[in-house]
Amino acid sequence: MQGRKRSLSGFTLIELLVVISIIGLLIAVLLPALSAARKTARSMQCMANLRSMGLAVHGYATDHQDQLPAAIMEENGPFEVFYWFNNLNNYYSGAQNNRAEQRADGSIDDFELATRCPNAVIEAGSVTYAPNPAVAPNRTGANKQKALIRLAQMKRLSEIIAAADAGQASDSSHVGSYGDASAALWGIDYSGTGVNPAESTPFNPSNPVINDPILAGPNSDVRIPGLAAGPTNGWANIRWRENSSEEGGATQGDVGGKFIANFLFLDGRVEPRSPGDILTRNVRRDG
Repeated sequence: MQGRKRSLSGFTLIELLVVISIIGLLIAVLLPALSAARKTARSMQCMANLRSMGLAVHGYATDHQDQLPAAIMEENGPFEVFYWFNNLNNYYSGAQNNRAEQRADGSIDDFELATRCPNAVIEAGSVTYAPNPAVAPNRTGANKQKALIRLAQMKRLSEIIAAADAGQASDSSHVGSYGDASAALWGIDYSGTGVNPAESTPFNPSNPVINDPILAGPNSDVRIPGLAAGPTNGWANIRWRENSSEEGGATQGDVGGKFIANFLFLDGRVEPRSPGDILTRNVRRDG
């Protein structure tokens, strides 16, 4: 019986090149979408962190006669200080220590997770948000007896910023560690002359600049030694990092140069805003 011919079929070189081209095209189309999805996920996590912080702030006020925590305060002398986040520590689920520490197995507790923005540029550091000095005063040295702000004093809870994305320390020569934010946003809307008005000047509806946008600041993770606050010191200022064109944040915004930062307001609401959306009234306390 005559055997049948067996034919071997396969891809020709042209067909292989067509398939490879299609795969390459699909990758080119999908990668930007995946990158955008990752950025969105990081920004959503950042906003969730700030919402948790808002709950902690209100929990602290409930237990402390309606007082908001200080940005930094002395206890038993200048060598024992507590920061805003230290005071909120017990109001984060799972946090037992005054400062979040990495465990031996590499995991981190809820406190550190809730105080570090996923878009932070410097990988070190456990705190990358900072409070508004208008509602979180400095209670050290000559200011040790400075009055704390009471939540009931604030009539514009939905307007006043409680905390925001902050620049990270670019060195470890100051109090705190490399990669951490300052104790407060001492440089917010500050020209570098005199005392920062966010710290010292209450809200005045008749002030002609009250509805003007604040100074955006340098938008950097640079700490200038010897300069606690100022227009060039990104460490003590807002970090507009949520609309970054680079993985993990950058000094420039996305296409069009639109800078974005996440803000926690005193009513517990969290919103992404650009510099032109944050007004002088948002960084002034009532009363």
